[in-house]
Amino acid sequence: MFGLFARAPVPSISPETLQYRLAEKDAPLIIDVREPWEFQRGHIRGALNLPLGQLAQSVDRISQERDVALICAHGTRSLSAHRLLSRLGFTRILNVTGGMAQWHGPVIR
Repeated sequence: MFGLFARAPVPSISPETLQYRLAEKDAPLIIDVREPWEFQRGHIRGALNLPLGQLAQSVDRISQERDVALICAHGTRSLSAHRLLSRLGFTRILNVTGGMAQWHGPVIR
């Protein structure tokens, strides 16, 4: 019975793979869906801060022609962001597993 309501797996990317991909020419756009005060405490270089609560109003800032990596503190808000963007027709989106808590790359503070 519960299987009828199960959600499809969300495409994801590990922090390690994301760090590798950021060095490539076609690096994904990183969208950090945390609140501005969280973003200011530390974020990935080049990340765009679009808080989850404002994401629907900011979709015009996101390219559908490029891979997009969604990140938050631990991976929960970015999952919600993934579902939202999927419903809006975005197909090249990835959830960063574990969020910033698992990120070991450079951080801008």
